[in-house]
Amino acid sequence: MDYKTNLELVDELRKRTNCSYEEAKALLEKHNYNIVEAVVDYERSHNVNIPHGGFYNNQNNCSGFHSTKGFIRKWYEKGKTTRFVIEDDEKKTVINISMNIFILSILLAFYFVLGGLILAVMTKCRIRIKKAEGDDVNIGKVINNVTNTVTNSVKNTMGTETK
Repeated sequence: MDYKTNLELVDELRKRTNCSYEEAKALLEKHNYNIVEAVVDYERSHNVNIPHGGFYNNQNNCSGFHSTKGFIRKWYEKGKTTRFVIEDDEKKTVINISMNIFILSILLAFYFVLGGLILAVMTKCRIRIKKAEGDDVNIGKVINNVTNTVTNSVKNTMGTETK
């Protein structure tokens, strides 16, 4: 086996295990340059938990695709059960869609959604996010609080400038 092949195997083992050059060289020599046996020996000697469906990061924990997939799945499931609701003055439901569809609508037609939300606020509709647990986030109250705060700040600023 030539020097370049040895170096490539050492680099590959270091990439897979995040060990030092010295440790990688020793493991490969011990296992007659069989990289699979060297990785298995490294895992056994360092009590590494073998990731299922993922890959190792620098701390030898499961990460990457596997954990990202779980994160996306979790938020997708939460978005399916959380609802975006708009009701008129008489508490009749105008829109009741899942948050996933609402977010997708924002991404695909931002200005139409923004226009619809502005129209809903102007017509005094109640906008809320209804969680699966039964909790509500009343967006209308949040918007009213922000509007009142800004209006009061402007009035106070205008009032102090004229004095």
